Amino acid sequence: LIFVLIATMAVCFCINWGGSHTDPKALLIGWLLPTVPSWGMTQAVSAIGAVIMPHNLYLHSALVLSRKVKRSSSHRVHEAIRYAQIESAVALASAFVINLAVVAVNSNKFYSRECAAQ
Repeated sequence: LIFVLIATMAVCFCINWGGSHTDPKALLIGWLLPTVPSWGMTQAVSAIGAVIMPHNLYLHSALVLSRKVKRSSSHRVHEAIRYAQIESAVALASAFVINLAVVAVNSNKFYSRECAAQ
């Protein structure tokens, strides 16, 4: 059920992203070479605080602890680590795409000197 809700949210934000007229070249340049103009520091710090969520670290540590692994078997430990890496990578990649869509949808609205001055 939770996966369906998250997938629905991701699809909705990606559809909105498609209609937001975001400049893909500027998005790619900003993603590869991030810079923050002096007037945009408040928005950047706010976005980082909203996007980088400390509870992700807590959830991933709970993911590792929830596996009952026979620690005397190195094969089982390596297998558990491999699956934990896969699950973490999928969760973080999904969160990255959703957060990118959220920021891109709203970028045309708040990325300006006028908005920063308010």
